[in-house]
Amino acid sequence: MRLLRPTAAAALACLLAACNTMAPRYERPAAPVAAAFPTAAASAAAPSTGVAPAAQPWQSYFQDPRLAQLIQSLFDYLSATHLAPALRSTL
Repeated sequence: MRLLRPTAAAALACLLAACNTMAPRYERPAAPVAAAFPTAAASAAAPSTGVAPAAQPWQSYFQDPRLAQLIQSLFDYLSATHLAPALRSTL
């Protein structure tokens, strides 16, 4: 009985000490995001023709010759599977 009281007190102290943390409180850093969304002038991926990009043919929208060649080879490949007409109508 004599040994039980100090042991229980030590166990209680250990339990209470385990609930405490020495780490500092976490503070979320500021997000590295622009204050405003970039305007259309800042992102000139395609020449501005006044026509919506979806209404333009893909050949005039994509200016990179390698990309145009890749898209054309994709259409040529898919024409054998009859998927090219459906894909051409979406571009």
